[in-house]
Amino acid sequence: MASLSDVQLIAVTKRFGQIVAVASIDAKIAPATYCCLLGPSGCGKTTTLRMIAGHELPTSGEIAIGGVRVTDLPPARRRTAMMFQNYALFPHLSCTDNVAFSLRMRGVGKAEQRERALAMLRLVEMDALAGRLPAQLSGGQQQRVALRRDPALVADDVADGFVSAEAARRDYVVVLNGMTVDKAATARQRGVMAAARGK
Repeated sequence: MASLSDVQLIAVTKRFGQIVAVASIDAKIAPATYCCLLGPSGCGKTTTLRMIAGHELPTSGEIAIGGVRVTDLPPARRRTAMMFQNYALFPHLSCTDNVAFSLRMRGVGKAEQRERALAMLRLVEMDALAGRLPAQLSGGQQQRVALRRDPALVADDVADGFVSAEAARRDYVVVLNGMTVDKAATARQRGVMAAARGK
């Protein structure tokens, strides 16, 4: 799957029992862009992000990334990353090994893992700290490492202080959940999706 990937949601619906969290949403998000999901608490923003990232399966509808149907695929198979408020880095692994983890899970050889991980870290100016553990990094540095774990798409569920200008690089789609974005993200934002009651 190419690193530059558009995202398409086709009549995506998610029900939890009798509750409709997301109701037949249709959207197309272009490659290398920001799309911000706006709406009140409980309107389905996070559920939509989780379905795009592969952490939640839709009840019905289709999700495609880069023209490939990924509706039923786990996150590792669709090359997505979900950015939580804590960046879910493995505390016992170095920056290099954290970035290389998904490559290892996909069976990439050790030499290639290291080469690609260092290239990813170089993009966010973290290659000089490649051997450090997460506890030895600042919050912003941890964010940059988390952002470079070989995704084609980042689903960001942190309402404030998420994907900073320093960390953001326009070689993947970034889908944001929140009412505010920093100035750089606002300037580069390509789309806003407003949601209310799952629509």
